[in-house]
Amino acid sequence: METESNFHYKYWKTISCDNVNTSKELKEGIKQCIHSENVKRENFQCLEIDQSQINYLNSDFYSGIKHLKKLKILNSSIESLPPLLFEKFKTLCELHFENNIIGDIHKKAFFSLVNLKDLSIVQCNVKLPEGALDELVSLENLNLRGNGLESVAPNLLANLASLKTLNLSDNDIRCVPQNVFDQLSALRTLRLDKNNIQALTEGCLAGLCSLEELFLCQNSIESIAVGVFSELVELKVLSLNGNNLASLPDSFSTLSNLTSLNLANNQIATLPTNLLTAASKIEHINLQNNALMRLPPELLRGAGALKTLNLSNNSIKQIPEAFLSNTANLQVLNLECNKIEYILSECFENLSSLSELHLGKNSIMKIFPNAFKTLSALHCLNLEDNMIMGLDKSAFLGLRRLRVLNVKGNKISTLQVDIFKDLGMLTDLHLNENDIRILEMGVFNGLENLCKLHVYKNKIGTISAGTFRNLTKVVSLFLGKNSLRILRKGTFSGMTNLNYLTIEHNDIEDFQNGCFTGLPNLEILCLSHNSIMELSQNLFMELNNLRYLYLKNTRLACLRCGVFLGLNHLLQLHLVHNEICTIEPGAFEGLHGLQFLSLYQNKIGELEGDIFAGLEVLNYLELGSNEIAQITPETFQAVPKLKNLRLSGNRLNLASDTFANCPSLQHLDLSDNNISSLPPQVFEPLQNLNVLHLSRNCLDVLTSDSFANIPALKYLYLQNCNIQLIESGAFHDLDSLVDLYLDGNKISSMQEDCFVSLDQLSSLHLENNCLNELHLEIFESLNGLKYLSLEGNELPTEILHEIMLKYSDQMPEPYCC
Repeated sequence: METESNFHYKYWKTISCDNVNTSKELKEGIKQCIHSENVKRENFQCLEIDQSQINYLNSDFYSGIKHLKKLKILNSSIESLPPLLFEKFKTLCELHFENNIIGDIHKKAFFSLVNLKDLSIVQCNVKLPEGALDELVSLENLNLRGNGLESVAPNLLANLASLKTLNLSDNDIRCVPQNVFDQLSALRTLRLDKNNIQALTEGCLAGLCSLEELFLCQNSIESIAVGVFSELVELKVLSLNGNNLASLPDSFSTLSNLTSLNLANNQIATLPTNLLTAASKIEHINLQNNALMRLPPELLRGAGALKTLNLSNNSIKQIPEAFLSNTANLQVLNLECNKIEYILSECFENLSSLSELHLGKNSIMKIFPNAFKTLSALHCLNLEDNMIMGLDKSAFLGLRRLRVLNVKGNKISTLQVDIFKDLGMLTDLHLNENDIRILEMGVFNGLENLCKLHVYKNKIGTISAGTFRNLTKVVSLFLGKNSLRILRKGTFSGMTNLNYLTIEHNDIEDFQNGCFTGLPNLEILCLSHNSIMELSQNLFMELNNLRYLYLKNTRLACLRCGVFLGLNHLLQLHLVHNEICTIEPGAFEGLHGLQFLSLYQNKIGELEGDIFAGLEVLNYLELGSNEIAQITPETFQAVPKLKNLRLSGNRLNLASDTFANCPSLQHLDLSDNNISSLPPQVFEPLQNLNVLHLSRNCLDVLTSDSFANIPALKYLYLQNCNIQLIESGAFHDLDSLVDLYLDGNKISSMQEDCFVSLDQLSSLHLENNCLNELHLEIFESLNGLKYLSLEGNELPTEILHEIMLKYSDQMPEPYCC
């Protein structure tokens, strides 16, 4: 079946078209588009042809379009580019062929294009014949990326004296011939990256006296001839990353205008001392991921303009004395992932402009006094994942502009008082994953602008009173995974802006009254994974703005009356996986704004009639995996806005009036309850119910009363319920049902009117039952049915095949909430 061609006018003066397979279609389509869009000639400057079978590039091709300035052919199959194809295109400036299959290019195909500036033949897997570019005297940009070229023909570029950019990347070029670029004196950018070049030989870059950018990355270069860069007097950017270089010659010594040198991802083990002798303008050096073990002390002697230096992922053990003494303009220094063991006092002298220093993932054991004292502009200091056991009191002196300090993953056991006193601008402090055992008062002195404090995963057993008193701007405090057993009164006094507090994964048994005093802006509190057995009265009395409270995986057994008083604005309460067996009346008193309550996986056996009193706006209640056997209608009388009720994994016995007070309920989960029968009209009060889960119960028979009067139900899950019989009219009232899951039961037969009235049903799952015969007429009334699954039954192959042909739509995603 042929696809119709489409023509569209774009506001950037372009007519684009696709699936244009004849010259007639092209010309008529352009005329019609111009007429329908009222396009003036001066506003039609570019033609884009996409996804077409093109065998109409001939002497008549120019008709009606010879005034074009741009022509693009994309993702198409082109029979050939014949001689003098573009002879009439006197104004054409740009010509692009991208991702095409081109049968043949005649060596005179581009003749007469004397005004062409840009030519792209990208990912077309073609080889240009010798002389094909000879008449493109005005060409400035040539892109031959991704054509599988194995070499550059000696005379291919000979007449391109105006060329400024040449892209030969992503080919299979193995060597660059001598003098191949010697006529390109105007060239500014040369891309030879992503080829298979193995060596830079003498003369391969001759003639490139104006070249400013040279990209040779991701090749297989193992050697560089001496003097190979000698004519590149204007070169600013040199990229040799991702090659196989093990050593470097003195070839860089003539690059006096070089500003960026990338030698990352090689195998360089040593650097010549005079590598950068002439590079007084160098600003960026990248030597990451090499095999460097030592640094020549004089390497950067003339690099006064250097701004970034990346030496990460090497095997450097020591920073030589005075190595950085002439780099006063250095802004970013990355020494991560080396083998540095000590930071000496003189190591970073004179780096008055340094803003980032990365020393993470080394083997640093000691930082000598005043090692960072002269780094007055430093904003970020990263010392993570080293072997630092202690910090001298003067370790961070002088770092008055520091914003981020990261010493995570070391072996620090103590923090001295006033150790951070000079860090008045610090906003983020990472002390996590150390061996800190105590936080003393005064240890955080001077940190008046701190916003985030990470001290999780230490061995903190004691927090002295007043430790956090000056941290008035901290919004996030991470104290999890420590060894706290008690939280004393006033622990967090002074943290008036704290918004997020996590103390999970400790061993806290005792939360003293007043331990959360002074936290007027706290919104999120995580107390999970502690040894809490009981919550004292008034514990949360002052947390007036708390929105989320997490109390998961504790030993909490009883919720006392008024235990959550003070939490007037709480939205979510998570009480998951505890040992709660008793909930006193009034336990949730004061939680007038609570919307979400989860008591999942506790030991609740009985729910008192007024247990949820005060939860007027609750809309989500999770009671799954408890031991609840019976629920009275009064239980839900206090939660009239409840929309989502989860009761899976209990031992429920339903009564006809169980849900009499749930008028707003939309989602009900009763799965895994061992329910053997559904009382008549049990779901009748649920006029807004959309989703009902009854999977993994023991419903042998579905009667005509099972689902009576649930007009809004859309999704019904009855998997693995041991159902053997579906009586006539069982689904009669489910006018809105969309998905019905009956898989994994023991249904052996179905009556012809079984699914009558299910006009909206789209998906029906009957797999893995005991059906051995089936009349297809049973599904004829299901006008909206798109997906029907019967796998795993003992039905005749012809019936399964017929079903597959008729109801072959993709299985819909199961509804989840």
